[in-house]
Amino acid sequence: MKSFFRYIVVSFIAIMNSCSDEIALDTELDTQLLIFGTLTNIPDIVTIEIHKTVALEKKGINPVTNAAISLYSKEPNGTKTLVTNNFEVLNNKYQSAEIITAEVGVSYWIEITLPDGNIYTSNPEVLKDVVPIDQINLNNTYPRVQFSDPDNERNFYALEVSFFNNEQFIYQDIILSTDVLFNGNSNAFLELLSSTSGNRLSASLFNLDINSYKFYSKIISQEDELDDANADGPGQLFATPPVNLTGNIVNNTTQKKALGNFGVISISTLELPL
Repeated sequence: MKSFFRYIVVSFIAIMNSCSDEIALDTELDTQLLIFGTLTNIPDIVTIEIHKTVALEKKGINPVTNAAISLYSKEPNGTKTLVTNNFEVLNNKYQSAEIITAEVGVSYWIEITLPDGNIYTSNPEVLKDVVPIDQINLNNTYPRVQFSDPDNERNFYALEVSFFNNEQFIYQDIILSTDVLFNGNSNAFLELLSSTSGNRLSASLFNLDINSYKFYSKIISQEDELDDANADGPGQLFATPPVNLTGNIVNNTTQKKALGNFGVISISTLELPL
């Protein structure tokens, strides 16, 4: 279940650290905080990554490992609860000391306190209903994932399809979509434009909050722009430079958005032998 989120955070950090090193910069770096984490309906340890931006001419990452993190919840009746503030730092990542399972209809958010007194808080996100994958079909060689789209709300999806040869991972493809064209359709589907490979595929359908959807969309869009910029030919001259990838996390003192996002996401999965 973590491959999509791993893809997002790796792309996120790569974009923020990317630049052209042909021009020397004399300006001072305005350090910013990068925060990324997720919580899902699947019982698991909650992992949160915190980094500081680095100077454009430098390489690598600058992890922050001395923050205090609290995870909170709010029931539909308004009852607020501290889910946990027990996080351990392992491999420069914060991991909850216990398994956490988010519940549908409940709101969740994190609060991060730095040693300098700055506090960052994510906007509460409600865990949406899990949208089960009904079946996976092949349209020629393209996987088509079918499901029943809820008709009582606007939904925002990410679809991840991973291909395997026995237990050997081959590759994966990810697309994002709203339900604007199939809202309430009991035979809704999303289709990849990647041909099947191997002898097994695993599909995961993510039901996202609108803020997380916008954040992930910006990352994928910026990654495509960077691919164009790094390609040979005149097209790289017109590629859009990376934008500030802000999501749902705010500095409580300045009320400015931080780079990054804490997503609360429901997931359904289904496998298909090929």
